Amino acid sequence: MIRHLTNFISRITRLSTVLIFAVLIIAIETGFNAMLPRFVDATGGTLLDMSVWFTADFAYERLHSFGNAADVYFLIRMLDFIFPAAYAFGLSVLCSMIYRKKYTEIDNYRWILAIPFSAALFDYVENLILVVLYRLLPSEYPAAASVLNIITLIKFTLLAFGIFLLVTGIFSLIKGGDSMLLSGNKFRGKKKE
Repeated sequence: MIRHLTNFISRITRLSTVLIFAVLIIAIETGFNAMLPRFVDATGGTLLDMSVWFTADFAYERLHSFGNAADVYFLIRMLDFIFPAAYAFGLSVLCSMIYRKKYTEIDNYRWILAIPFSAALFDYVENLILVVLYRLLPSEYPAAASVLNIITLIKFTLLAFGIFLLVTGIFSLIKGGDSMLLSGNKFRGKKKE
């Protein structure tokens, strides 16, 4: 499946695809930014999935407050259903655009194209757990809230790693050598002596 996905990413990689995903991501972020102040005013804090580290008590404190902005929370969840796919495709296409200029075979950097989708997968699992925990209120499941915390941390770590790989690729393209993470792969430029 990863092979099919990354081959598809390689096939659709072009500037127009990057622009489409950039516009989509900006539109979603604009929607988030329009709704977030109303949500924060009604609940006294931000979204739980924007917190990097939290306890089960904090998670339930936040989840109980979401009822004060249930309509906005529902709209935010709807946008957050689209957002992980948008950023995964966007970041993966950008990485493909950079790394295919450097390396002859997609097998040399296929794993890099998969990293944003790994982050998106954890984002979807996080969203699912959030919805389930919210719908089960007033019942509380601290162990599930603790798992949610770990999943959120993994999501942010994978997303940061994907951005790091993009930046590393850009710098290695500019300097004209191997990416520090892909040292030894076949480089399209001059061979090292």
